[in-house]
Amino acid sequence: SKQGDEGKPEYWSLLGMSHAGLNQFPEASRAVIKAIDLAPHETIFYFNLASIYQKAGDSKSAIKVLDRVNAEKDPPAEISFSLGLSYFNLGNYYTAQASFERAIEARPGFAEAEYFIGRCNAKLQKPSQAAEAYQKAIVLKPTFYLAPFQLAMLNLHSDRAGEAVPLLQQVVRLNPGFPDAHFELGKIYAQQGRTSDAITELERAVTLNSDYD
Repeated sequence: SKQGDEGKPEYWSLLGMSHAGLNQFPEASRAVIKAIDLAPHETIFYFNLASIYQKAGDSKSAIKVLDRVNAEKDPPAEISFSLGLSYFNLGNYYTAQASFERAIEARPGFAEAEYFIGRCNAKLQKPSQAAEAYQKAIVLKPTFYLAPFQLAMLNLHSDRAGEAVPLLQQVVRLNPGFPDAHFELGKIYAQQGRTSDAITELERAVTLNSDYD
């Protein structure tokens, strides 16, 4: 019965995530906070609450929640990773990178954490360190299309379009529905005089995202 379920933290967490799926963030956070009140040692509920705050664009509240769990000696990789995302969204890239590194300590081979270490280094104007992290992410998870895309962008910013092309081609193979890669590839083809290929890629980008029109 619903009355019986209301004493279970899982009920409140599921209710909260359902509200979050509908972008009803105040209702979502209240429900998950109820789950935490009922089971304050369950890490997953803190993670769920932080994800709600992040989806609502409230990284500061997410950090407050995650810090409660991250203070533990060995926090789960997901907690450190989520904390890193929150700091990254606030532009605190050094602290974000430390959180992503802690996530990797808890889960070696965490490709997404390596990728965000690359993003942090790129934001901090450290292109060689960023490239190294992106390359690690590609090796760890070859299907993770964002890593080769960001590595391609690093090459473009360094006037190495020739090195960017195979990476962008890899991205559109992995995710044909990613408009940014089609757009960047189209621009390079146009610069190289490959007019037909450029038109194909740019039209594809516009079809996927009208903002490119």
